[in-house]
Amino acid sequence: MAKSIDKLGDIIQEKITIKRNEIEFLKDKLVVLDNERDLPLGIIKTLDKEILAQTDNVNTKLQAVKTAYQARIDAGCRTDLYWKVVGIGTTSNTFTLEVDQLGNVGIADTITHLSSSGGITTYQPGSVNIGGANTPDNLYGIKYYDQPYMKDIGDTTLGEFVGVVGVGATELAIVSQISDQLIQGYEVGNFIVSGKDGIFAADYNTIVGFGSTTINSNEIESITGISTTSLAVSTILLENNTVGFASLPESDGSYVTFTVVVDPDDEQAKQARFKYSVKFTENPFSPETIGIIDSSTLGAGSRIEIDNSGKPPETQQWKPELKSLDDIKEPNVGGGKIYYKVGFTDQPVDALGNPASKGDTRIIVGLGTVPNPVTAASLAYSAISQSGCSSYNTAITNAESVRDAAESSLSVSDRANAAVALREERNTYSLRIWGLRQSIGGENDEIDRYDGLISYINNQSVI
Repeated sequence: MAKSIDKLGDIIQEKITIKRNEIEFLKDKLVVLDNERDLPLGIIKTLDKEILAQTDNVNTKLQAVKTAYQARIDAGCRTDLYWKVVGIGTTSNTFTLEVDQLGNVGIADTITHLSSSGGITTYQPGSVNIGGANTPDNLYGIKYYDQPYMKDIGDTTLGEFVGVVGVGATELAIVSQISDQLIQGYEVGNFIVSGKDGIFAADYNTIVGFGSTTINSNEIESITGISTTSLAVSTILLENNTVGFASLPESDGSYVTFTVVVDPDDEQAKQARFKYSVKFTENPFSPETIGIIDSSTLGAGSRIEIDNSGKPPETQQWKPELKSLDDIKEPNVGGGKIYYKVGFTDQPVDALGNPASKGDTRIIVGLGTVPNPVTAASLAYSAISQSGCSSYNTAITNAESVRDAAESSLSVSDRANAAVALREERNTYSLRIWGLRQSIGGENDEIDRYDGLISYINNQSVI
């Protein structure tokens, strides 16, 4: 019996050796293919760079329009200040008002705006266009779609998502319709890196578990594409408390992207036989990553398209195969928006008729039998003199004309088509490389199985 066991052990060890040799053969073949895959990459990056230069040129013209509008406000020809309603006294028929200022991004809290004509409108968090005094315009970007099979063979990235977390917290919420699906690709011990500085005390945090929560924000639709302000999501439990926060949105209107990567000191990752390996059952096409190309991501993606949708530019992931289930939608990713501060022609004034400043308060009392907003507005605002403002109006008109001309002359279709065609050629190599990586994963599964048999055989007491 012992001799049979020893012989079986020898046979299995020989099979393990064969498997290891096969892995090395596959790795060598994979490296050769990877070099061939990189042949069109230089041309793809050059095309992307040329397209990016043109879209950036148009975006610069949009920024010039914004600057022209801001110059008119800075000159006092318009104002970005307005009265917000802090309280209405129905007994004394009073309005309590406070001066607020238009931002370039959405407001953080609910505000009620009293217009110069006496209209009262309540705006929810995330609103930007208070009283029609901010005009949105859509920026241009190169949108890319990337799948797992397109990854560089040394890329240890597992996923990217928009997240929300508070100061001193250990629970990071994933803002996604399919957050429960995304976390299936993450494991305890993976590292997580923030796209915003100062959220983690170190360069990264470590995943120690998973949970769930509900997030509430008017920005959810902007990111996920579904009409809701409340979303049940999965969370990542962090090893160390945060020292900063990620809100929805940030003060500049952006969202914070987090990236999950494999710990480089992971025991499996350090073993040579697992280099380049992926699980044999892993989907080459999902989850799909969608983002906007910049100078650091030239050449990314299996395909690209020019975007002028105004959707947020933060990188997100989803699983396309779930699109037909439960109304799952592709996440909103685009070139982003810009806002022109058109401003108001009437300015807030104090009780003496002098211009009020941000943070000033005023109580207007005795408005007849009911709190009358029209009467309150007539006392709270005064018209701004337009003397000497024509040059600023002309500058705006000129900047808009230059912008319109730049948008009309934007012609990148030839370069974009060429970049897509070259990507399609590269995709064929990527699929072959993915197949080799899966084969390495399958061989490693076999070695693990054989190792289990060897351990069993060596435990003579069980025979």
